[in-house]
Amino acid sequence: METQTSLAADEARTYADNVGAMLATGIVSATTAISATYYAARTTAPTETEIEAAAKIYAEAEYGSDLDDLPVGSRKTCLTTAKRMLEAANKAVK
Repeated sequence: METQTSLAADEARTYADNVGAMLATGIVSATTAISATYYAARTTAPTETEIEAAAKIYAEAEYGSDLDDLPVGSRKTCLTTAKRMLEAANKAVK
């Protein structure tokens, strides 16, 4: 079970990196990137890993900065927004 979770997390991170690259070149919007990351990862409640991956994409799109480099308030905003977007995507799938 732990191996499957680890593999799913690795896949989510890899996909987030790919979508982040598309986002950086202007191919997709932040909302599309975050939704795509989520759909690729799973269709259940978002995990902390998925929220963090989505928040990193959102931070880059909104602030032009890495999530870890943002002030605490901006970081919380990114995490909260990403979580809400993933939850909305989950509702849309069901």
